[in-house]
Amino acid sequence: MKYDVRIPIILLMICLTACSEEEQSIKPVASAPYGEVIYFSDCKTFSENVDAAFTDRNESAVEYSYDAKRRILTLKHINAAFNCCPGTISTVIHVEDALIQIREQESEALCNCNCLFDVEIEIRSIEQAKYRILFIEPYVHPNDIPISFSIDLSTSMAGRFSVPRLNYPWG
Repeated sequence: MKYDVRIPIILLMICLTACSEEEQSIKPVASAPYGEVIYFSDCKTFSENVDAAFTDRNESAVEYSYDAKRRILTLKHINAAFNCCPGTISTVIHVEDALIQIREQESEALCNCNCLFDVEIEIRSIEQAKYRILFIEPYVHPNDIPISFSIDLSTSMAGRFSVPRLNYPWG
């Protein structure tokens, strides 16, 4: 039986090519920023004794914190307005250049009333840089000031921004 030396060489070349492609696919790829709602409260009644440091009913606020090691920006929208029976509260988050746009939404609107909720959002793969954050809220009155503010994550890892809200369901 004659032994053909070319077959082991071809098999070795195939294996080396496959291994190098596999190694390339394992390398971490910088992903685009993405986010989601990680928590939302029940409808707030404001009947319980509210801490003085807490946001009152006549404003909407966003508290942010940044974990530089994990590259996660956490946003807590306090007094976000939704239908009293919202189903699932979610967001559509769009990050482009230095703008983070957060469109809040609900899966249902089953009740004939609106209510205030606290909503916590995580945005992952965020670089430590300057951003403008804009919230698009479903029940904001056209005359209300939008929630829009700038942050610089290279100088401040946490902060708070608030706007007055005098129309239903806030005021």
